[in-house]
Amino acid sequence: ARIKKMEINPETHPHLYSTLPFSKKSHPVLRIFSDHWSPSVGASIDPQLLLNQNIAGRICKGRVQNPIEFATLTDDPIDRMCFAVGDTGLVKLLEKKSTLEMLIEIGYEPHYISEKIDRGFSFQLITFPQDEAEVELATWDGVCKVVSKVYPEVHSYMEAALPDLKKYTCADLEAKTGIDFNEARSIENAHPGYMTTERFLQTSKSPEYVRAWCYHSIGLRKLFSGDGYSYDYMGNPTNTEYVMPNRLRSRVNMEVIPLDISQGDLDLFLIEE
Repeated sequence: ARIKKMEINPETHPHLYSTLPFSKKSHPVLRIFSDHWSPSVGASIDPQLLLNQNIAGRICKGRVQNPIEFATLTDDPIDRMCFAVGDTGLVKLLEKKSTLEMLIEIGYEPHYISEKIDRGFSFQLITFPQDEAEVELATWDGVCKVVSKVYPEVHSYMEAALPDLKKYTCADLEAKTGIDFNEARSIENAHPGYMTTERFLQTSKSPEYVRAWCYHSIGLRKLFSGDGYSYDYMGNPTNTEYVMPNRLRSRVNMEVIPLDISQGDLDLFLIEE
């Protein structure tokens, strides 16, 4: 497995450092759940206690042999943005009977989960105060607001493209580029159509290329419609979804709940399907 080795500091990764004041403190409701959660049993107290508590959370993944993958809210410090769920989404996740059901709830596809398990990834549910995390509802306007903070070089072009991003589907805009977004994603930089920020800035910056950039650089795949909801791999709406800047874990007042899953769990699910 490829091991990432890098130093994280404000000069190399400025997007990971919020300009908001930060002080380490514990949130009593979050602490209750981290103390009363078992990976194999679930919560021993009512998840409904999380409602109306200004709480958000997300499922993270990483490999224990590669600590850098657990340094931020995503498994790659290069990421500038990530998704989260609010209190109602957390309740729905905590009421699930297994980690696999949680992952499907937030849109993971079975083959993707299988690939991560094969590569030694483990999963965690992290929870944190919503206001400290600068979360925005995952509409196109909300995404654009977060982009303004962490991708200022792209923000004006995305803002100009908002009417088309809201009007047309991902497939509509993809067809205009002549790029197979998913194929490009599968081999990343080896594909000339893989839309990094640097490549995007060399295009016409028209709405279709903004959509390609969103797909490849900030993870807005085909299921993302900008309506503020996440969807499972079959296209069913599941939770209210939020978007936020990626941050160093050491600068987030969070609690971590380990999640347990095996390839056997996934195999059983596929058989039942």
